[in-house]
This record gives sequence, C-alpha cells and structure tokens, in this order.
Amino acid sequence: MFNTAYLKEITKMPQDMANASKAGNALGLSDEEMAFYDALTRPEAVKDVYTNDQLVAMTRELIDQLRKSRTVDWSLKESARAGMRRMVK
Repeated sequence: MFNTAYLKEITKMPQDMANASKAGNALGLSDEEMAFYDALTRPEAVKDVYTNDQLVAMTRELIDQLRKSRTVDWSLKESARAGMRRMVK
C-alpha cells in the first residue's frame, strides 16, 4: 500500500523537474549540464568561493571533457569509467 507522504512526493516530482528545467534554461544550461551544475553547487559554501558565471563555465568545461573522453563501449570498460571519475573529481 502507498502512504500519503509517498504519494505527495510522487505528485510533486513533475513540478520539481519543471522548475529545475526552468532554472537550467535561465542559466543557459541543458538538462544534462544542469545535473552537473546542481552537483557542483550542492554544498552552498561553494557559492561563497565561485561566482555563478564561474560555476556555469566549470559545468560546461566538465561536460565537454566528458564528451571528448567517451568511447563507444565506455559503459563496459572499467578503465574508461575510472578515467571519467578522475576527470569529475
């Protein structure tokens, strides 16, 4: 059986996704880029160190580097995934 809190959370999810998409559009970021931007800005203290423009630039550079390092079977090769993890760190 579903409980009320679960149902509220599920029904709120589409609105949260729409809000995130709007925020990404306002920053000029795609949904994929917005996911990385959110990860970069998750600790609020990071916004005390970097400007929003710097965070957007870092997001775009990271996405660009990850796209360049992708190989055809990157999901099957541990070495390719390890390289991508190093890049993100």
